[in-house]
Amino acid sequence: MKTHCLAAAYLTLFAGAVAAAPVISGAVEPPSACLQYDSKSIKLSGTLLTRTYYGPPGYGESPAQDAREGAWLLLLDAPICVAASAQPEKDNNSFERDQIVVQLAAVHIDPKKIRTMQGQRLTATGQLFHAMTGHHRTPVLLDVYGIDAH
Repeated sequence: MKTHCLAAAYLTLFAGAVAAAPVISGAVEPPSACLQYDSKSIKLSGTLLTRTYYGPPGYGESPAQDAREGAWLLLLDAPICVAASAQPEKDNNSFERDQIVVQLAAVHIDPKKIRTMQGQRLTATGQLFHAMTGHHRTPVLLDVYGIDAH
C-alpha cells in the first residue's frame, strides 16, 4: 500500500514538474554513472503500476469530452539519471536526473502478459527515449523489448 501512496504522490506532483524540466535540466552536467539513451539493453527494475490520464482533444482541459488513456508505469527501485546525447536537439532528448517513475512503451510485449503483472515487481529491458508527445507521461520512457516478473 505504501508503494501505491508514494506513486500517487509522485504522479500528482509530476504534472507541474514536466513544464519546468527543460529549464532545469539543461544547466547541470550529468554524472558519468548516468544511463544512456542510445543503449539498447537497459534493464530497469521496480513495481508495475497503471494510471489513466485525460487524452485528446483537451488533455484535461475539457474532461467531459476528453478521451481516457492508460499508461504502464514502472515505479523504480532506485532513482536513475539519463545523460543527454551529443546532439540533444537533433536527437530530441535531454539530461534527466532523479527519475523514479518511467513510462513503459510496451508495444513489443503481449498486452495479456503485461496486464497479469500489474502491481508486481519486475525487470523491463529496452531502450530509453525522451518524452516527445502529449501521450508520454514521464520525462523518460522505456521502449520495452523484454519483461520478467520477480
